[in-house]
Amino acid sequence: MSTLGSNYDDSALSGEAIARDRARELLGPVMGFVAVAVGFAALGAYLGRDSTDVTGLGFAAS
Repeated sequence: MSTLGSNYDDSALSGEAIARDRARELLGPVMGFVAVAVGFAALGAYLGRDSTDVTGLGFAAS
């Protein structure tokens, strides 16, 4: 009988997802939300590029 223990995790060998893999599953949707938010910011900057300071203050106050 060997006195050396195994360094292998049974759940990883059986093909089950581990915590690191679950975090990777969230990366895609989160980056999608970031892309949408950046897109809206770019659209707002494009649409408001010629607006006056008073118009900008009006949108900021609402």
